[in-house]
Amino acid sequence: MAVTFPDAARTSFELAPEGDESPFYLYNAVRLFYLNGGSTCYIVSVGDYDATATADDFLNAIESLVYEQDPTMLLCPDALRLNQADYYKVVQQMLAHCENLQSRVAILDVYRGAMTKSSGLATTPNPISVFRDNVGQNALKYGTAYFPWVNSSVTAESDITFLNLDAASLGLLRDSLNPAQAAGASVTVVEAKVPKLGAATADDTENIFDQAITLLDNATVVPGNPLLTAAEALDAKRTAINNSLLALYPSYSLVIKSVARYVNTLPVASAMAGVYTSVDNSRGVWKAPANVSLNAVVSPTLSLSDKNQDGLNIDAVSGKSINAIRSFKGLGVLVWGARTLDGNSQDWKYINVRRTMIMIEQSIKLAARAYVFEPNDANTWSTVKSMIDSFLFNLWKQGALAGSAPADAYNVSVGLGSTMTADDVLNGYLNVTVLVALVRPAEFIVLTFQQQMQKS
Repeated sequence: MAVTFPDAARTSFELAPEGDESPFYLYNAVRLFYLNGGSTCYIVSVGDYDATATADDFLNAIESLVYEQDPTMLLCPDALRLNQADYYKVVQQMLAHCENLQSRVAILDVYRGAMTKSSGLATTPNPISVFRDNVGQNALKYGTAYFPWVNSSVTAESDITFLNLDAASLGLLRDSLNPAQAAGASVTVVEAKVPKLGAATADDTENIFDQAITLLDNATVVPGNPLLTAAEALDAKRTAINNSLLALYPSYSLVIKSVARYVNTLPVASAMAGVYTSVDNSRGVWKAPANVSLNAVVSPTLSLSDKNQDGLNIDAVSGKSINAIRSFKGLGVLVWGARTLDGNSQDWKYINVRRTMIMIEQSIKLAARAYVFEPNDANTWSTVKSMIDSFLFNLWKQGALAGSAPADAYNVSVGLGSTMTADDVLNGYLNVTVLVALVRPAEFIVLTFQQQMQKS
């Protein structure tokens, strides 16, 4: 990672915000997924870290998932490292893939969504407008998006060392923090503050930087304890050098804090995948994954107001809803929305409705496979109907379906004269029609107050 030091007196350090220097998100995204209740996770490789992934790499990886039945959510965290046009190309393919399989949904992040100033939402174009303009119009009911990104705590400051900087940046760091030392001036340091580093003395501070740069360039190990393995010796050397830098240069800790803050600024989709899993396990897929706190999240990068959220949830022109991540005093960081991208749809406005229908469809499809090549007669029709009735009745009892009685919640029809014709039977088709009334979240709570005059 490269760090920019404009002048020696500066104590605020800038990190490259995009391009080749942007961090890989996958590792911390997976950590955020599990910290928020995630379960089984499948990772599809698009290449190694030494190569630059292209949009085609992601498209090919998405296409390979056609043959996998288990995944129910699709995310591409590192696609955010692509340029804007390529990212939205991948997003459109994600939505098309989910619509094609009808067994999963895509959880999306707004490109460049790590905004820190609310005034940016009033500019044109802003990330929200760009997202709505580029995400397309197809398969919106199979996707959901969240904004803004979050400041997480998945990476501790103690996990960050000089190894997170490249050798050139470390050299600039040496010159910036101690220009007199870089020019060859003598520096006296209290010996107790600095651990011994092989042949280095306590006042040989520049040698500490040199060792750090050498370690970065060559990953060499200075001979030490012969009982240590090469890996242990290398780790001990790294720790000693980092502790020395922290002791010698107070401003070095500012660099570490800046790097930690930078790598902890993460897209939120992976945390939402964990929330979906947690809510599915604790309440059921029909419960809206909202009004839930996010673990390992310190704050959203941008504080949103009610007015800001109105603009996210409802867009009169495109109808593409974006869910807000908001911070509330005394409650923490909460997910404050449960809409799909198809915000104008009365049927598929909410992500829990879409996922509940996917669960019902896929469950019935898999269960019906047992009756393939069975006689297409009244006995089979009755058995299939009873199986589906029993499944839906259990869902109704758990609260997944609306209605005061089973007859109000669902209906299953199968048989000659109702769902099939004689030609269907001859051609081997067993048609089943299932009607369900799904529960919907109470997104808006309207309170009405009236003042009543005192009665005499």
